[in-house]
Amino acid sequence: MTTAAMRAKLNDYISVADDDKIKAMYVLFKNDINSELEWWQDKHLVKEFDVDYKNWKEGKVKGHSLDEVKASIKKLQVKRDAR
Repeated sequence: MTTAAMRAKLNDYISVADDDKIKAMYVLFKNDINSELEWWQDKHLVKEFDVDYKNWKEGKVKGHSLDEVKASIKKLQVKRDAR
């Protein structure tokens, strides 16, 4: 069974599972869920962000404004919708 199929079966199961089963699953996966959601506690990831920010501030890498990013996304959406 593929991972995608397993994910779909788990999603289907979670949508109909009773409260006690949901609570038990949450306890089982709580640490994983919180570590993925609380990215700012990941020292390695924060260090990578700091290095990227420093490189941008020093002009070593080019940054993009929010307007540039939005325009780029809009182009991709138009291209996608034209198919």
